[in-house]
Amino acid sequence: MEKQQIRVFFLGKPQNYWKSLQERYKTEYKEFTFEFHQFYPADDVHFQTALLEIQNFDPNILFLDYSTHPTEMLTMARTIKRCMLGFRAAIGLWEHHTSQHLIDESNTTGIFINHVKSPEVGEVAYQSLVLATEDQLKKHAYATVKFIEAIKFEFSHMMKVGYLTKDYFHLEHAIELPDDDREYDIVTDWKSIFEISAFQTRQKINKDFYYHYPYSTDVQYTFDYEFERDAILLKNR
Repeated sequence: MEKQQIRVFFLGKPQNYWKSLQERYKTEYKEFTFEFHQFYPADDVHFQTALLEIQNFDPNILFLDYSTHPTEMLTMARTIKRCMLGFRAAIGLWEHHTSQHLIDESNTTGIFINHVKSPEVGEVAYQSLVLATEDQLKKHAYATVKFIEAIKFEFSHMMKVGYLTKDYFHLEHAIELPDDDREYDIVTDWKSIFEISAFQTRQKINKDFYYHYPYSTDVQYTFDYEFERDAILLKNR
C-alpha cells in the first residue's frame, strides 16, 4: 500500500528545533513519507516572496517561527490565513521569553495554535499531523481521561470586533457562542469609556467575513446603554 505523503514547510531561520522536528516525523510516523522545505525571509524582499514560496510547495503542515522578525511574521500569518482559506495545519512557534502581548496578537491572526519551543517536540509533531490528516492517525501514546460526570470550566478566547453600534457588537471568532438567552461576559480593553461586560447573542451571521474566522455573531448589550463618547473612538483604540 502506497504511503501518504506529508509536505512540511518551515517558515523561519534554520535551527536545531527544525532538525528535531524532522527527525521526530521520520522516526515516529513511518506510515507516512515526508518532504521538508525551509524558507527564511531575512528581509523585506524575501517576505514579499514568502507566500509564493509556500503556495508553490503546497504544504500539508506549515510552521511559522516568530522568534525572528515577529512583527513581519505576524503580518505574514494574517496574509496566509486570508490567501489559503481552509488550511488547517498552521502552527506558530514562540520562544519561552516572548511577551504575552505578542502571543495575544498572534491569536488574532486566524492561526490559533501556538507552541513555545522546547527540546521536546513530540506533541508539536503529533498535533500537526492530527490537523493535516484530519485525525487519521494510528493510536497515540498519550494518556487520555474520561470524566464520570460533566464538569464546568471557564476559558477565554480572543475575538475580533468588526464594528459596533449603539445596540450591539459584530464579532468574528473561532468558537461558537451560545444562541439562547444565556448571558456571557466579554472583556474589552475599553473599560475607561465602555463599562459593559455582559452580553447576549443577538443573531448569528456566519457570512460576510473580513478576518476569516469560522464564526460571526452580533452580540447585544443586556441593558440599555448610552455612549458618552463617539463609538468610532472605541473601534479605533
